Amino acid sequence: MSRPGRHRSGSLRAVIALVPVLLALGCSGPEPGPPDPGFSAASSTSADRATASPGNPDADLPESVTRTGPYHPVGPATFTDDPDYYDDGCRFLAVATTPPAPGTCHYGVSGGTLVAIVGDSKIGQWMPALQRIAAVENWELLFYSRSSCAFATEGVTDSCASFAGKVFARLRDQDRPRLVFVSHIARSDPVVASETDQLTQLHKSAGTRAVVVEDTIQPGRESVPACLAAASDYWLDCAVRKNDGSGTPGLRQVAAAVPDARLISMNDIICPTATQCPAVLNRIALYRAGSHLTRTFVDAVAPILHQRLIDAEVASGPVLR
Repeated sequence: MSRPGRHRSGSLRAVIALVPVLLALGCSGPEPGPPDPGFSAASSTSADRATASPGNPDADLPESVTRTGPYHPVGPATFTDDPDYYDDGCRFLAVATTPPAPGTCHYGVSGGTLVAIVGDSKIGQWMPALQRIAAVENWELLFYSRSSCAFATEGVTDSCASFAGKVFARLRDQDRPRLVFVSHIARSDPVVASETDQLTQLHKSAGTRAVVVEDTIQPGRESVPACLAAASDYWLDCAVRKNDGSGTPGLRQVAAAVPDARLISMNDIICPTATQCPAVLNRIALYRAGSHLTRTFVDAVAPILHQRLIDAEVASGPVLR
């Protein structure tokens, strides 16, 4: 059965309700505050990109970069600020060999245009935004993501090859979706070749268009939330080295090789600065576990992602507000 998913607006009321829980848990760090909804695709200027870095603390940073004061999610809540599928029995860990049973782990509009979600948790992190977009676009999302598993049968573990191969067969023979969204952290040549082959076969046999989402920035530190809890200046203390994300080079190759594929990136929104990337934007903490984005941040930038899908001619709008 499909479900639209709960939409956490990040409202002040919801944040205030969270404060007693955090205090009871004894969390450190600033109390949470409401996010500034002012994310935009033009959130930084060329001057910002040229000058802003922790090594130059007096540089003018984009206004979206939060350096001190309240932000959210904060403390233990950061680590559980995750997508619906974590709580729905649809989070398949690295030992899984079989995708969900037909008719399960569907989101969005029941009976709508079929759109598949494949790859690892780096595509799964975008589900809060994709669920909101699905409601506008009349999409039924088929969630076939698995932890640590690209949409490939070569260059991956045996369990991943089994899982991805079964997903491919179901998409080709049964689901035949209009679109398939894919992202992951893997980047090896065998993964790129296998994924390219499977997506190309889907395009030829079912007319499925691939939407390849670039991997997001790798923070390169053990825990960004832990850093923020101890920081006096979130930019100076917790900014991370700018990078394209581990899987992005391979994903770009896939997008270039698969017929009619579209490549989507959100990294300029995640990192609107030159050489380092912030940990907090518009009073929203970006990272929960490892390189995974918080649900609150993904919700906040959902309209930008939607506009980029419209621009890529894989969505029709109207754009989320």
